[in-house]
Amino acid sequence: MQSALYSEREAHKANLTLASLGLPSWDEMPVKELQLKVGAKPVDGWFGQGSIKAWKKWAKKHQPNPVCKPDGYDPQVLKQDAGCAIVKGVSYKAPAGLVLVNYLEPNGIPAQMDDTSERKHKVTQFVLHRGWAGSYNPKYNFAAKTEDTLDARGLSSTFSQDIDGIIYQHFDPAIRRGRHATHHNVQSDSLDVGGPFTQNRKPAPGQEKITLRMAIGRSGDGLPPLVRKFANVKCLSMPEAQIAALAIFLPWWCKLRGIPLTACEDWRCFRLSGHMGLKDPVTNVKGILAHTQISDPGGRVDGILPLHHLKERGVNLGWRNGADFFKT
Repeated sequence: MQSALYSEREAHKANLTLASLGLPSWDEMPVKELQLKVGAKPVDGWFGQGSIKAWKKWAKKHQPNPVCKPDGYDPQVLKQDAGCAIVKGVSYKAPAGLVLVNYLEPNGIPAQMDDTSERKHKVTQFVLHRGWAGSYNPKYNFAAKTEDTLDARGLSSTFSQDIDGIIYQHFDPAIRRGRHATHHNVQSDSLDVGGPFTQNRKPAPGQEKITLRMAIGRSGDGLPPLVRKFANVKCLSMPEAQIAALAIFLPWWCKLRGIPLTACEDWRCFRLSGHMGLKDPVTNVKGILAHTQISDPGGRVDGILPLHHLKERGVNLGWRNGADFFKT
């Protein structure tokens, strides 16, 4: 047991998984067999730094292209197709028009594995969040700052997005699950959209002040989403590059992961105070969900903003009204 825990911890520090190593488990015997295969010493069933070094040397010779590499990746512009996502150790090429950088690539942003948990349940939801939302600075990578913020709080998200539209994958969601939405982590993948989205922040080029009509609950109100009253929320629009990338990414990813391509179109939140666990009315809802903060109702917008732009753009996400969506 101790050797298995040690092996898993050390492998995750090196961004290695059971799938990428070809192991059925972290038990002593499979690890010993791998150590013999790659020439690691000692062969003791403890997959530590010596074993990792030996495996990387072996993999370089026997697996020269284990991960899909981006074609002409340039982090400054969003012009060419690049990168791929990793699911259960297998690389999936990003569709045309999307730049995606995974956690094993040189420019990737890995999650802290201590902030993820083992995936044990089928994924049926994709949750959209607002990521790091400081004022615009051309030197900032808002996806990286989002991941840093999550790490500091012991949280993690499958993906984060910079204001240039580039999407970063932080871990393999078929093997690990993030910690981003209480009571929904077991069945969801997630993406945090980074950027300045409140009107008191300096906007990025092209962002405009907008007002959304949304139903946001107040902390402790204990009301289901379809009972809550609508209110005006002032925010900044998303940059065009982000909207265009999400319009490509969401249909592709949901199909890849078997997540129903449906979303609620009347801007109801699902983060509910007083409705946790199985009492949360969207715990068993399948599809794309907008995570909404309740700590500052009327002052900030969260995952509903991306859905607003995609609906406005005419992206077909199988839009459903609240009464139908919450029945699923």
